[in-house]
Amino acid sequence: MALFEKHGIQQVGFWTVNIGESNADLYYILKWDSLDERQKKFAAFSSGSGLDRGTRQERGGRPMIASFSNSILTPTRFSALK
Repeated sequence: MALFEKHGIQQVGFWTVNIGESNADLYYILKWDSLDERQKKFAAFSSGSGLDRGTRQERGGRPMIASFSNSILTPTRFSALK
């Protein structure tokens, strides 16, 4: 959270899996006002040593981040979140 805040990245929420394939999964949504804002802030965030350090750390003999995927979502006109 501190790294997100340091780079001005706003989070919408974080979720873990309660019922499903893996309770070790973490899902989160970040808020961007534009794709340009996302590109600039995420580039600064990604180039910081804090992210590199976090991906190399191990927990129980396994890397903390085993895989990562990224999607850009657009809310529908009937979505409660806009």
